[in-house]
Amino acid sequence: MSTICAPIDFLAVNYYSPYYVRAGDWNDLRVGESPLPGHPGFVNYAPTELPKTNMGWLVEPAGLYDTLVGIDREAPRLPLYITENGCAADDYVTPEGVVDDLERVEFLRGHFDAAWRAIQDGVNLSGYFVWSLMDNFEWARGYSRRFGLYFVDFGTQRRLPKRSAAFYSRVVRTGVLPVDDEMLQPSEDEPVNGGISRPSSAARPVPGAV
Repeated sequence: MSTICAPIDFLAVNYYSPYYVRAGDWNDLRVGESPLPGHPGFVNYAPTELPKTNMGWLVEPAGLYDTLVGIDREAPRLPLYITENGCAADDYVTPEGVVDDLERVEFLRGHFDAAWRAIQDGVNLSGYFVWSLMDNFEWARGYSRRFGLYFVDFGTQRRLPKRSAAFYSRVVRTGVLPVDDEMLQPSEDEPVNGGISRPSSAARPVPGAV
């Protein structure tokens, strides 16, 4: 018990999607509801206004903010690291040889913003890691789902940076979060194959840890 009770240096947080729970009748489920195992009278449900990934996971950056703030309330100023955050998308290489994974770019933008707001509200967020650098073998889904910033041709092992890789690299190098219309439109000096352009004036600062 003394080992279990020892203080920790930091806490790792994996976040992909929230769960919504409400009272419900297992014998009369509404659209989008499913029984909450072990809790009769309660159901999981998916708000229809929220987008989903191709894994069926809800996209809700506010859930990351709530998670970080909630942990901070329980353990004030404990260093937190987001060790997994990302999404699967139906990525493919265009005839021009690029991967325009705009869904992932939008996912990351929203979650970076949520992390920044948590920091502004006092959360000691010390680091952030995208899942994943490259497409890989995803447990029961195998090679059918792609989470990476780099597209992997599993037959040849060729690796190609996606639009999200250029976006992530730009945020890390410049320390700013591009606004929506800017990040979804390649600029003249920012090729989508991984090149980085100068920071835009229409951007907001983000901490170097994110």
